[in-house]
Amino acid sequence: MKTDLNNEVRRKLIHLSALVLPISYMVCFDITVMLIISGTLTAIALVIEWLRLKFSPFTRFFRKYFGAMLRPDENHSITAAAWMIISVFISILIFQKSVAFLILICFIAGDGIASLIGRRFGKILFFKKTAEGSAACLLTCLISGFLFSDMSAWIWIAGAFVVTAVEVLPMKINDNISVPLIG
Repeated sequence: MKTDLNNEVRRKLIHLSALVLPISYMVCFDITVMLIISGTLTAIALVIEWLRLKFSPFTRFFRKYFGAMLRPDENHSITAAAWMIISVFISILIFQKSVAFLILICFIAGDGIASLIGRRFGKILFFKKTAEGSAACLLTCLISGFLFSDMSAWIWIAGAFVVTAVEVLPMKINDNISVPLIG
């Protein structure tokens, strides 16, 4: 079942709501608190994924309320939402605070906006993505770096290009884990 634009908008609004995590990290909480929060969310996501994939009554419940937003490959594998929460936890765990903040802002906002722009306005296809969506991702990452980075400009500019390239390239690993960790 292919997700239509309305379901993609709902999916990306959920995706963009995850911006609360890096913003909370930068503004409110230290690394210990954020690891507890993101670790707890990761554990919850993994339990939901296990129940969804292994327990038929939960699978039916999940599909009834969220099935329209699932991409075809997510019916029998971990969802992009779970991968995103996992990547938030890992990013906070392994990166310095300012790096984790910027990479998560770029990843969450860039990926979400790329998908919406690409699906709505995309015409030029490559690697199953659109040039318009990729340009939106790059622009979002560049603006994020300009507004939120305390690093030198060449670092966040290079990072914006890397995040965009990793988001575009066809990889076997879900881009919700590859983008923040490689970017």
